[in-house]
Order: sequence, then structure tokens, then C-alpha cells
Amino acid sequence: LGTVESALSHGGYDLALAFLDLAPAPVGLARLVTRQHPRAILVSLGGLAHERRFGRGLYRVGLEATRGLVSLGARRIVHADLFRPVSLHHVPLAVFASRTWRDEAVSQGLPLHATRVIPFGVPVPSAPLPVVGPLRTPARLLWAGRLSPMKGLHLFLDALPLVLPRRAVTLTVIAAPGPSDYARQVHQQVHDLGLDDAVRFVLPVPLDALEAEFRRHDLLLFHSVYAEPVAQLLLRAATAGLPIVGPTSGARDALLRDGDTAVCYEDASPAAVAAAILRALDDEGGRM
Repeated sequence: LGTVESALSHGGYDLALAFLDLAPAPVGLARLVTRQHPRAILVSLGGLAHERRFGRGLYRVGLEATRGLVSLGARRIVHADLFRPVSLHHVPLAVFASRTWRDEAVSQGLPLHATRVIPFGVPVPSAPLPVVGPLRTPARLLWAGRLSPMKGLHLFLDALPLVLPRRAVTLTVIAAPGPSDYARQVHQQVHDLGLDDAVRFVLPVPLDALEAEFRRHDLLLFHSVYAEPVAQLLLRAATAGLPIVGPTSGARDALLRDGDTAVCYEDASPAAVAAAILRALDDEGGRM
């Protein structure tokens, strides 16, 4: 925070953009930037909505206690903004990637007039997309992402034993590092469910290499805990024409809509997820 404050004080910048959800951005960055620069724009996923919660009740007490502990450990007074949330009424402009995240922040007190929604985007090919070919045998399923419970790999693994008696499938897992205990959990899950011959873990690939992976697979398995997911993986798969299985979203005009942009499951039970995968595999007419 001290480095940011010094840059804003002496850099002569016309505009300050603060990305609140990227590590290691701490609580306090939004407060610092809006206090220090007259033209600040806060770019947020869910972080700005959390600012309001952090400023109330036990959250606030906990943050102040954390400030004290950090000061004690560092043997000096920490930055004045560290662990102190911004007042939402002092935010000049906040940009969100979806209406759901914007509405969540507004419900916490952010003035609607101080918000804009700018969805994430991905490169769109200038030429028509090539046609996705017929299903392979076995069908090749793809899951890609950070090995985190939020990404839902364990949900798809639980569903596979219900899929395999009906359809021959394999699952490629492009696994970016995540919590080590979750990585151990899913590897053990594969073994316990007897899926060692059906599931293959591979190393992460650059974003630009994903299109080639999409072409080598028949279906993307995608899960999100957010009501209106806007993940780069989802956008890139849709742009490449790869059919998607994912959770139903209640948000209007969401990227995941059953029968339109994806085959969706209403709940994340193994039976519901397996049924969605089978529907997607059975729907030859839905392949581009």
C-alpha cells in the first residue's frame, strides 16, 4: 500500500484503476485509491460487495484486531488503510464484469449511479468457426481450471460412475495448482470411484493453447459458484463452439442457459450432473 500511495502521490497520473480481486490486493486498497486520487475507478468481481461486510460488526472488529497483530509482529504501525474497507459512498466509479456482481454491491450500499457493467471478453475469430465433428468413441470430456472446490471437479467425478454404464467417455483434467488438500482429495476420489482408466490429469496450458484442446474434445464440463459466471474458460469454449455442461444460472441473459448456450443441471447432485452430461452427449443436433 505504501508503494501504491507513493506512486499516486508523485506519478502525475490522470486516472487510477484498482483491481480489487487480484491477489495480493488487501482490504484497504480501495480506501487508499479513492482517498488518494480524484479520478479512481475500482474494478471488481465480488470484492467491493465484501467491503461493506468488512466494515460492519464482527468483520470490522476482526480486521482491527488483525491490524493490531500485524503491527505487533512488524514492530511498527502499519499503513493507515490496511484492513480498513472503503466507504461505498466515497466510490466515484466501480466497474463490474456482470450485473449480478454489480447488484450485490448496490445491495450493500454502493450508489447505482457510480457503477458500470463491462463484461469480460475474448478474441472472436474473424472467419467462421469450423464445424465441430461427430462425437468420438469414447466421447472426450474436458475439465480445466484451478484445483479448487469452487471449480467443481469433484462434482463431475461423482457423476462419472453414473455416465459410464450408458456412454463410453474419458475425462481430461487440465489442472492448475490449487489447495494441496483438494488436489489429494480429487486424486483419491478418482481411485476410490474406479476411474483410473477414464480420467487423465495433465499440466496447465497457456490460454492461447486452449483452442487446440477444445478441438480435441467433445464436451466441456464447467462449474461455478457464481450466479452469473463469466470465466475466460467458459467464454473461450463458447467462442470455439465446444458444447458445455454447467450449472443453471438464474441471472437474465446469463452465459449459461439450458438448451440455448449449454446443457445445465438444476442442482449439483451426481444424478443431476450425470443426466446433463448424457443429454449433451445424446444431442447430436445441438453440436455446431
